Amino acid sequence: ATEWYLRFGVDFGTGYSPGLFLDQRENRQYVRHIAPRRLLNCFAYTCSFSVCAACNGASTLNIDLSKKYLARGRENFALNNLSTMDHRFIADDVRSVLPRLVRRGEKFDTIILDPPTFSRSPGGKTFQIQYDFKNLLISGLAVAERDAHVLVSTNCSALGERALEVMARYCLKETRRAATFHRPLPLPDFPHRAGASSVWLALR
Repeated sequence: ATEWYLRFGVDFGTGYSPGLFLDQRENRQYVRHIAPRRLLNCFAYTCSFSVCAACNGASTLNIDLSKKYLARGRENFALNNLSTMDHRFIADDVRSVLPRLVRRGEKFDTIILDPPTFSRSPGGKTFQIQYDFKNLLISGLAVAERDAHVLVSTNCSALGERALEVMARYCLKETRRAATFHRPLPLPDFPHRAGASSVWLALR
């Protein structure tokens, strides 16, 4: 598939996981617009956000439980003639990796938080978005630069943009951060309330 002159591998034989979520295309375009220097892609899937950042010279860190999806992410870099030299791929639970990044003092100017509604790590630890998204965002804010952009996004129908904004305001208060909010444009080819709900935080 080609999107805004970038190429992504798509496999329609894999059911619900073809390799590229079309409802995130405005958010991918926004990443190209803000042109990050260091992008942290949590639940990276096939790394499409990272490809968008890398085409403008960013370095990226991609975290996903699935080695298979991260391998497809590397293939997406190759499809766009992008070296993976300045890009890291970690097959692990995001919640285990974020504290390690904090301890190492790593900081990112763009963070993608688009978790699955439900997942289970190899150790049996579950992630349920209604209960765990708040702590995930608080952990993400700990590695965010002062002027970072943070995408908070979900396909969970119980969490619309208003609910995401309320959660984000709570997390900002807890971490003593301030931000302005930006919502991506609605997609003309998706029915109302179909596709992901998203809010961008511009920290200040």
